[in-house]
Amino acid sequence: MDNNTTSTENEIFRPGAKRLFQHNWVIVTIILLGQIALMFLERQVALATIWLWAFLLLPPHGRRVIGLRSPTHWAWWIIAPAAGLATVSITAVILWALLGWTESNMSYDMAHGVGEGFRFLGEQASNVSRLSLLGFLWLFSSPLLEEPLFRGFTQSIYGQKMGVWPAIVLQSVIFTLVHPLNSVSWFVSIFAAGLVYGILTKYSQSIWPAVLAHAAYNLGILWISFTFMPEYIL
Repeated sequence: MDNNTTSTENEIFRPGAKRLFQHNWVIVTIILLGQIALMFLERQVALATIWLWAFLLLPPHGRRVIGLRSPTHWAWWIIAPAAGLATVSITAVILWALLGWTESNMSYDMAHGVGEGFRFLGEQASNVSRLSLLGFLWLFSSPLLEEPLFRGFTQSIYGQKMGVWPAIVLQSVIFTLVHPLNSVSWFVSIFAAGLVYGILTKYSQSIWPAVLAHAAYNLGILWISFTFMPEYIL
């Protein structure tokens, strides 16, 4: 987000929230902790709740501050998915070269996760239904939950407290830690993705390029899983 804005802290959240907690970073910390708890309990509730907070707690100006606005240039709509696909492609090639298709490779666990989603509806469900559910979970639900929380609320408000680059690193670490860390490759890969999404948000001043990049990254995961490890899915 644009951290050079001349707006005061009091203009970001609605007056009621400010009277209760005084500081923006305190409000965001409460939101962050609550949302992380919901993510482990029921992700679809967390998805609805993060957007509820955005519209209940933030006036229009505040929503712009956390990136609920159009990007600064139309080119970000092209750059963002390209960045997401490039990130997942480079990560997959490096992990394959170093680890092969083994349990130490994050892609192995990702394929298992894709398989669980694909088989969730049961064998009686059509492939169209199964793929529709995967598309909703990986391309819609996950980006629209995680980007407002980590690149929106966390990066933008903590950025006002500590500076934008430390905030980008911090949100990337938190983003990584809410994922299952079954190997070092998990930590490195998810952290790198978080950095890319954070940088896109900083320079576009919008979370929408990060949402698009995140969806493109997840699309790459789905393609890798179905192409190279179908035995864990079908």
